[in-house]
Amino acid sequence: MNSTQPEYQARFAWKDALLSFRGPKAPIRHALLTLWTHAKNNCIAYPTQKQLALETGRSERHIRKQLDDGEALGWIIRTRRFNPASGHYHYVYRLTIPELVYPCEEECKERQTNATRPAQDAG
Repeated sequence: MNSTQPEYQARFAWKDALLSFRGPKAPIRHALLTLWTHAKNNCIAYPTQKQLALETGRSERHIRKQLDDGEALGWIIRTRRFNPASGHYHYVYRLTIPELVYPCEEECKERQTNATRPAQDAG
């Protein structure tokens, strides 16, 4: 199995979740789906807001608002980075699936809790 296969699947799982009935409203979905087209298999994307505005036919202000809303809903995580070559800041976007889309079952939560507990001596 190719080592990039899980990352590739994660990218498409995000798109499927975004387009599901639990996905965001249409304007946010449009901006985020356009962002998805720039994402690598590791679910990281680097487009400029200007680039997204051109590709969606919307204004940069509209794109900023939709990305703000998408981040607030948990669909993306934005990190602001400085590019010394250009002397400008830019955003790095990580695609994430909100908990509300695929809520963790009780069994999953229990496993997560047990994994974070310190090991006890059998003693």
